[in-house]
Amino acid sequence: MADIVPFCLFKELRLSLEPAYPDSIITLRLPHAGQLSRTSQRRVKPSELPSAGDEDAFAKKYLATSSSIYFRHSQKYPRSFLWRVLDDGKTLSIQSVDLSKSSKSVPDAPLILRLVFPNTIKPAGVVLSDSEAHEYINVFVLTSTNDLYTFTLRPDYFIRASAIEGNVSFWCKTFLPSSFSFRHPHRLAALSPQELLVSLHDGGLLKLSRRQDDDGSFWTETFFNDGGWGSSLRSLLPWQGSNTIRYGNIRLEQTTATSLAFSPDNSYLFTISLNHTLKAWNLANGRIDVNKDLLNEERQPQDISKYQLDPSEIDLAAVIDRQTRPGDLFYVLTYSPVGSGKFKFWAATEGANGQLELEDLCPDAVLEPPAPSTEIWTMAQFKVTSTPQVERMSLWTLWKNNTSYRVQNLEFDLRTIPIEWNDEFWVTTTTETLRDQLLPEPSDFESKDSTDKWLEYLLYPERFTKATLETSLAIYEQSFGAPKDLARFKGKALEERLCSSVAATVSLGRGSIGNVDYEQYRSDVDTQWRRFYRIAAELDKQRGEATALVFDRYSDLPWVVTTDGITLIRDCSGTELLRHNRSNRSYHEDILQFRGAGKLLHAKLKKDPKDIAGLVNAACIFRETFSGHLLHTCLAVAEFEALQDPSYSIQDRIQSFYDRCGFASQVNDDDYNQLIAALDVIGGLKALDTNLFLAVIDSIPYQVKKPREGLPLTTFGGKALVVGAQELINLHSAVLFDLLVLIVFLEVEADREEEPMEWFDAGSLYFKVVGMLRDHGMLKWLARKSRLQVPNPTGEDLETGMKQLEVSGLRRDGRRATVLQDLFVDYMELPAIRRDLTQPYLLTASLRNTFYRVFEPEGQKSNSSVTLILCNLLKTQNTGLASEFVRYLPNTPWATYLRGRVHLYKKEYSMAATYFRKSAYGLHWQSLEKEKITVEDTDGLLDLIAIRDLHGGPLGFYRHIVDLFEKDRAYSYAVDFAKIALRFKAGSGELVGKAKDDVLNRLFYSSLQTSRFDEAYSALFQMGDGAIKKRAIRDLVASMCEKGDADELINLPFIGLQDEVDEQLVFHCQNALNINSSPPFHKVLYAWRMKRCDFRGAASILYERLQRLQAASSAFKDPQNTPVTQCYLNLIDILSSVDPTQAWILTSTRVADDEAFTKRVKTTSGNTATLKRKVVTLEDIRKEYQKELDRIAKIESNQFSFIGGMEDDVL
Repeated sequence: MADIVPFCLFKELRLSLEPAYPDSIITLRLPHAGQLSRTSQRRVKPSELPSAGDEDAFAKKYLATSSSIYFRHSQKYPRSFLWRVLDDGKTLSIQSVDLSKSSKSVPDAPLILRLVFPNTIKPAGVVLSDSEAHEYINVFVLTSTNDLYTFTLRPDYFIRASAIEGNVSFWCKTFLPSSFSFRHPHRLAALSPQELLVSLHDGGLLKLSRRQDDDGSFWTETFFNDGGWGSSLRSLLPWQGSNTIRYGNIRLEQTTATSLAFSPDNSYLFTISLNHTLKAWNLANGRIDVNKDLLNEERQPQDISKYQLDPSEIDLAAVIDRQTRPGDLFYVLTYSPVGSGKFKFWAATEGANGQLELEDLCPDAVLEPPAPSTEIWTMAQFKVTSTPQVERMSLWTLWKNNTSYRVQNLEFDLRTIPIEWNDEFWVTTTTETLRDQLLPEPSDFESKDSTDKWLEYLLYPERFTKATLETSLAIYEQSFGAPKDLARFKGKALEERLCSSVAATVSLGRGSIGNVDYEQYRSDVDTQWRRFYRIAAELDKQRGEATALVFDRYSDLPWVVTTDGITLIRDCSGTELLRHNRSNRSYHEDILQFRGAGKLLHAKLKKDPKDIAGLVNAACIFRETFSGHLLHTCLAVAEFEALQDPSYSIQDRIQSFYDRCGFASQVNDDDYNQLIAALDVIGGLKALDTNLFLAVIDSIPYQVKKPREGLPLTTFGGKALVVGAQELINLHSAVLFDLLVLIVFLEVEADREEEPMEWFDAGSLYFKVVGMLRDHGMLKWLARKSRLQVPNPTGEDLETGMKQLEVSGLRRDGRRATVLQDLFVDYMELPAIRRDLTQPYLLTASLRNTFYRVFEPEGQKSNSSVTLILCNLLKTQNTGLASEFVRYLPNTPWATYLRGRVHLYKKEYSMAATYFRKSAYGLHWQSLEKEKITVEDTDGLLDLIAIRDLHGGPLGFYRHIVDLFEKDRAYSYAVDFAKIALRFKAGSGELVGKAKDDVLNRLFYSSLQTSRFDEAYSALFQMGDGAIKKRAIRDLVASMCEKGDADELINLPFIGLQDEVDEQLVFHCQNALNINSSPPFHKVLYAWRMKRCDFRGAASILYERLQRLQAASSAFKDPQNTPVTQCYLNLIDILSSVDPTQAWILTSTRVADDEAFTKRVKTTSGNTATLKRKVVTLEDIRKEYQKELDRIAKIESNQFSFIGGMEDDVL
């Protein structure tokens, strides 16, 4: 095995078990067996698990001691159930892990049931079973007290919390088999929901059966042993031989069955005993038809102990439902873990006497499975399955090394097993590259500090669970002495507590000369983050220990269950095949041509796969020679270059890239020689040509065909696609980065005289790779950034999503999801299962379809998906995310407009105005219909009216911009853009008349808000609508009076509008509620009329003001109140300046209702009064003035009139 590198054909897709919603866990504490009938669960509320305080509590609460996945026979959702034993064997957790469901109308099953038992669960004491005739599943659990629990769980229990409310005894029954009083169960297996088989410690088997309508509270017990069915005295008496094996607190006989498997028709039971024996039990008569050594070898009595099996072994036998040879019923595959481990294939046939016989198919072949590497590996489990090719089968093996595991696979034909059981035909599964990402390092090339980079790294979706980080934080604080004041951070967000705890362990010191040592502080902060990371990484390793290998025979998808997660095994994509097999020069042509994604890759590649993989390998080797500083520098420069507009020539950009990275000083001769040696494998520098690089690039699914319709994703399935897409994006970015640095280095360093490389076009390759890195940088951002997600944002989907939350009993405040999942993945569908394509392949195809969702297919607007993403971020008010995403926008008018919208949301009005001006010409002059923006292109950010204005010429475009600033209360910018809009004359295709009036109206009111009254006045005079102009005059008058700009109002000419202004001033005077607190409308009208030589009109409004002042009690009683006397003097002065025959005014006074010539009016206080018109002359005013002076004189001399008396009645 050491000489042959296994071909990597499959890829892991690791998923955590964190619930989609924080309150989706239902914990049910079960009473003791005798108390079930008296216990009820009246109200069930989903909850969240409390965080663990240390490593032991973390393992107890989150790490399963045993777990597996059960797949229902029915194809109805939910059908895939993950069960886990937690809390030292006292808790059984069950949840749905389906990837898809039948339709969107079917609600998700997000609830997790945690059944807490009063006693511990026995090892291998959990089995699940169901039948196609019923919707529910049965869960059977054996506890340490030998109680058999039978749970009847309906699918509704995982969908809505209210479904499980009621008496526990309705769905939970217990039974204590009488035989367990003197026998001990070892293994539990389910033949059907009505029949269970228990392996006993004395080598016998116990069959438990119940009727179809029984609920599990009573089972019929039947024993069978070597003598067949019955209840003989020997089977009833406890018996213990001399050669026993201790397992826990029980001593097991060597004949104890540790592994059980049923024939396809359930008529035979195959058991493997601890004494290395394979037995076939006829379940019809209870007799043993076959009793053979597991490897079909003869054993000497003294060697028996060497072949004893470990009692913890469970899966050592599997049944294959195939008939490859005539006369064969089925096949049995067994595994002996003794020594290096060997497989044995058996053909089941019917003997002459009607008994079952097992024939060794390969008696002379040694079928040892190859270990994944030269390290010490132990094969833990295996599964044998069918393939799309009827004559072939597939063997999956799970290998373990401490907490690590590896899955390997072999496809074979039973007729040619000895030939195909060859190391070169075994393929392996590789781990995710996301787990090999570089750790953050302080860098002078990035604006982010260590804390920001470490937070981004640690909180990357699915890298660490929240429970892992919480426990790591608790351990970190305990280990490094968290200060007492950290208690005030309880209840804060995890990010804030992480920063506070790390910052509390670092202090800002001074250097040798007394200055503040910032560099040492940065180094200390980075060191503390690395300490925290090591704690989290150690906890995370424990989560990845494999507990089971399972296989869904309906979808042909293998799963690996770990202590705190699950792993899907999918096919490698084309790029992954090249990357992970880059150093494998044999490259297994037959595997590439006939298996999985290799078939498509082999047909697509235009170059030799070995040469393509060799180029990928050379680029990878060259990058691996970089120092940490050079690598981080190159990454920063590549990111900077990908986001820059190409303002320089390609050659200048390549040279600049080379200089900024410092290749001349950082790459030494040894590094160069390693690169040349790697390239020599494919023919050296002279073999490099543009097409070879393009062959690597073409393997990346940049744009794929529109996916076929399939099944809608569940929440768990959406998470699976997001994690898989993250892996593909990361690997593609790594391959592109390796190619980029290799292209730059070769273009500058290669000696073209010695190695002309005539077919190597570095410029075109550089341009293409940089563009793809830009797109993959955007994909990384989408897969990394998360936001609070509300179920399906609009319309019918919103109603469906909210109903599903309400049905489940979960909070309606949404859940956090990556932007990639929220915008794209949640609307994808999983391809329906096809016979010619396996689910591992279809799963990878679904990941590639993610790129189809992001990058629009042909026929759509260029970069429309990029701008669509930003529109959604703006519409949902994710301003922070939108600010970060702006860098990925293309250089188009529409994208420039959106940049302005981002700055507008951030209240950066100056920058917003700049971008709006830049986008103006390109947007309002777009004449081609296919180039115009539609409502769908904005994801609802703009409505139809805004879209019409956007493409409605300069006037319409700037009217739209004015509307934006006006809604944001940035009135000064609204004024500026309104003035720009009015510069353009209405042309063909533009909205005229009302559009111009609307702009003038907006200009007018925005000018009022900013007290730019001269511009408001100018806009007023350009208005064409009389009603709008009249209202504008009223508002202008009111605004100028209220803001103390009456002098400017009086001096405005108002040509042709003076009567309207006078009328509006009169209107405001009449509606002024309080003469003392209201704006001085009377004074303004007085000055207005005096300015225009309307003396009698000025006197009239002045007299009205005098009456209002006299009506105000405080003003009239105060003898020192000069406004009243001043009004009299002004009136006398005005009327004295006119012709004596014209020295009069017409006014109204309140009189009794029976007087003539009256009219009813409403006073300012709301009451009605009767007014009488009368003429007031100059002489009348003088008399009133004299009377006022006399009143003042009396008051000053302390002569007050009696209440209710005449004014002359003084005291």
